[in-house]
Amino acid sequence: TLNFKMQLHERLEMQAFGEQIDNRNPTPKDSPFIFYLPPQECSKCSVLSDEFASTLKEQSLVNILKSTPFHDAICQDFFEDVSNNTRQPTPESQIPFKILQVCNQMNPLFGLGQYENQHGLNDQQVVDYLLLEPHLIQDIAIHPQGNFAFQKLYQSASTEQKLKLAQSCHFISLSQSQHGTRSLQKIILQSDSFLLQEHIKEQLQSNIVELITNQHGNHCIQKIIEVFSDLDFVQQEITEDIQKVCCHQHGCCVVQKLIDKLKPNQLNEFLLALQQIAFELVKDQFGNYVFQFIMEKLQGDKLDQFIQQLIGREVELTKMKSSSHVIEKCLQKGSQSIKSSMIKNLCAEPRKILEMSCDRFGNYVMQRVLQICDDKTFEYIGKIIKANYSQIEQSPFSKQIYEQFA
Repeated sequence: TLNFKMQLHERLEMQAFGEQIDNRNPTPKDSPFIFYLPPQECSKCSVLSDEFASTLKEQSLVNILKSTPFHDAICQDFFEDVSNNTRQPTPESQIPFKILQVCNQMNPLFGLGQYENQHGLNDQQVVDYLLLEPHLIQDIAIHPQGNFAFQKLYQSASTEQKLKLAQSCHFISLSQSQHGTRSLQKIILQSDSFLLQEHIKEQLQSNIVELITNQHGNHCIQKIIEVFSDLDFVQQEITEDIQKVCCHQHGCCVVQKLIDKLKPNQLNEFLLALQQIAFELVKDQFGNYVFQFIMEKLQGDKLDQFIQQLIGREVELTKMKSSSHVIEKCLQKGSQSIKSSMIKNLCAEPRKILEMSCDRFGNYVMQRVLQICDDKTFEYIGKIIKANYSQIEQSPFSKQIYEQFA
């Protein structure tokens, strides 16, 4: 207990005086014995708080001091040490910390406006002050309230300031944060210079797939697709792990946006990669949306090439919820030769017709077949249905099929 008290006292002093703390050991904030509790009544701590409230660093130390179990033993010595220290911050160096406090309050935009009016500052001047302490910028950008102030300041910043603000942020942690993702999306949307776009690429490269599969990060990648003209780095990383991305809840949306934005030569390369996993896509609850989206975009031979990957496996696919929708769409969108091939395979055996007619998903495909097939095929299916009427009638899914031949 005594050793812990001495170590805590030493760390509080070192942090208050701006000295380097050995990162190999836990700081008071990391210690399981320290809790950030509401301020307790202490006259010495109150004086200390008033004197050093201009910087978040000293204010946070006061809160640590108030909540430590050794408060009474430490407070007097620590109060005297800090109060007697001559290296107090200058008024100008206090401003970034005051701005941090203003930005992270409950109504940051109102508070920031008030602060600017009181001190005769504009947004760009506030940004200049923040850039004096760049380590504070990430804290504002990721804060539940502060992120709104960050977005306002970033939008008003000059091109040079935007680059410096972006360089002060860690993009990966921002993008995966519920609030930080908004700040990063603003950075991406306002990336009006080549240097800034290059910085964004450097920060996010090799992490594209990780961010796409993150509930917050995927929105940042979608903003990049929306804003950037050069999407090679996004396309390449997705292509390397294309099945994982397409079959992900968020990834399938990103891929659809990317398909819409790629240039013709990039799109052909990307579609070739998708074509190779077509069968896996249609079976997946999310991947099938990518396949259906492609079918809406392609026509003629290119569309037939995609559908061709499913020929011969139609019956298997009709019995799954996701893929049965795809087979129906193939029977609608495919060329006449594709439709004929699929109908031939679906109706190749009486057993297959009966299985599909009685299946909860396959019956919809069979209804589609009956709508588009020729008269000869319709009569052939009708004979099989009538010959097995008792079996068909017992299924709760085949009513609309056997009624056509009743």
